[in-house]
Amino acid sequence: YMLQIQYGSPFGNSSNDANFASNAATPATVNVLEAYIEKDIEMMGSTFSVRGGQFKAPFLREWLVDDADQLAVDRSILSYYFYQGYSTGLQLGYSADAFRLALAYTNGISTPVQQNGLGSYDTSWLSNPTRYSFAGRGEFKLGGNWADFDNFNSRPGTESGAMVGLAGFYQVYNDVAANADGVGVGGATADVTVNFGGASLFAAFIWENENVNGGGNANPWGAMVQAGYFLSDDFEVFGRYSYANGNSVTTPGAIYGTESTYLSLITVGVNYFFSANVKLTADLGWSFKDLGSTFGNFTTTGFQSANVSNQYAIRTQLQLTF
Repeated sequence: YMLQIQYGSPFGNSSNDANFASNAATPATVNVLEAYIEKDIEMMGSTFSVRGGQFKAPFLREWLVDDADQLAVDRSILSYYFYQGYSTGLQLGYSADAFRLALAYTNGISTPVQQNGLGSYDTSWLSNPTRYSFAGRGEFKLGGNWADFDNFNSRPGTESGAMVGLAGFYQVYNDVAANADGVGVGGATADVTVNFGGASLFAAFIWENENVNGGGNANPWGAMVQAGYFLSDDFEVFGRYSYANGNSVTTPGAIYGTESTYLSLITVGVNYFFSANVKLTADLGWSFKDLGSTFGNFTTTGFQSANVSNQYAIRTQLQLTF
């Protein structure tokens, strides 16, 4: 089983997800993030699983990796823009030596607009905003152990390996907003993770499509690449670049809004591991483009919501896990 709660607002005092507004209004709030039970069944050298409850639907890898196991201080703005949030539903899983698969049926996952409670936590079947929502992810391991891919750090002395991931989702809205009834949203992502036993590389591509009642469609997409290298057993340097095209539409009733903006952001930093459980991280992020209203509302990542190009953010974090 898994139970994860959070005290405070979702991403700091101001939320970067409109669906979390009710939870973010009062910072001193206890929120349930993940709450599920899972049964594993061993059969003929493979593992089958059934999961029920509230969890992260199987889509973006960067969102599926825990907060404590990221390379930088925080996930990329690209990930927060496309991420699937938390959903309530049922998931079937299969895992073998070189391949694993997860398929989920839920009450909806988050899309770039983060529309009408989709992908928010503390959700209920009674407030299901979709007619149906399916998500699936397959991962292919080309070396190493599955546990090696639970984080983005490849420590010196660990085994080398690689993993390729493919995922997609499709859902259709109920009549939860004007012109939203029957609107279908789909997306796909591909990613690759390579561990070198002292260095790591991760790259991902994301694309989504939404048909809009009344005509028109939106096709936001983005890509990112990040790498880390250990200069010693405990000291790691890293870099990350993210690019995205919001590809918004102006059709009345369009869910994606009216502004098409671009994301171009680089992050560099260092990690120092005092021990396996204590990590100090410092990074510098630089946005080459005006974040605008599409990406500028992720203020808790350190960047401004104002229309300012060539802005930067310096962040530090001391992390204790136990």
